[in-house]
Amino acid sequence: MKGVRQGSRTDPAGRIRDVAVAKLADPHLTPLEAAWLRRRAGGRSGPPHL
Repeated sequence: MKGVRQGSRTDPAGRIRDVAVAKLADPHLTPLEAAWLRRRAGGRSGPPHL
């Protein structure tokens, strides 16, 4: 995610959280994948409330 933020003029963190919420609704997501996604979606402000 660091690369995405460096290549963008605006901070995409809000959209990343939106995508994470949508992906977490996937019934085929494993618990390990969900945990990884929650950590990555947290950004600089800490873990999101997903």
